[in-house]
Amino acid sequence: MTLQPTDTERLILSNQFRILAKLEPEQAVAHERVGRLLLEGHTWALESLGAIELPHALITEDVVKFVFDVLDMYRALGTAAAHHGIDIDSPRAASARFEGFDGNNETEHLAVAKVLQENGDRWTESLGQGDLNSHRPCLEMYERMLAVWRRVRIDRSATLNIMSKENFEGIVAARTHPDYRDSRGGASAATTEANR
Repeated sequence: MTLQPTDTERLILSNQFRILAKLEPEQAVAHERVGRLLLEGHTWALESLGAIELPHALITEDVVKFVFDVLDMYRALGTAAAHHGIDIDSPRAASARFEGFDGNNETEHLAVAKVLQENGDRWTESLGQGDLNSHRPCLEMYERMLAVWRRVRIDRSATLNIMSKENFEGIVAARTHPDYRDSRGGASAATTEANR
């Protein structure tokens, strides 16, 4: 979001910062600088200086639903791994652990995941306590995995509600882009080595 104040709003904000300079003498220089920047039309610099914190855009229901779906999928992967004796910490199954979202490109998704983590009452097995910033884009990967997951979710037995080992492996294989899969559907040796 970019601050686009009218001339009147810039004048009002500038005056407020002048008042703040009198009320907070220890911050007077910073407040006067912001007031001057506003009057001179340099609103582009205000957020980067930390002078004004802009409100975040509203997070859409589609983003929230996507994050919920991803976390539901990872919960089911964790349950299936435990049921089938798959060590989720092993390199082969590590891709069944939730990675998070990219802090640079997937900020809304990351924000939803962080709120859920802070609340601590849903998907705790996937969210954990660590950093949820994957430091790389993940949306396309999750979309591929979700496409398989949605088919699996329909096919699961109503009594056990645990996916088969084959379905588990299918979802995990979808994590790897099709261009980088070997003939068995998994990550190629070169891709696996490159990801280490």
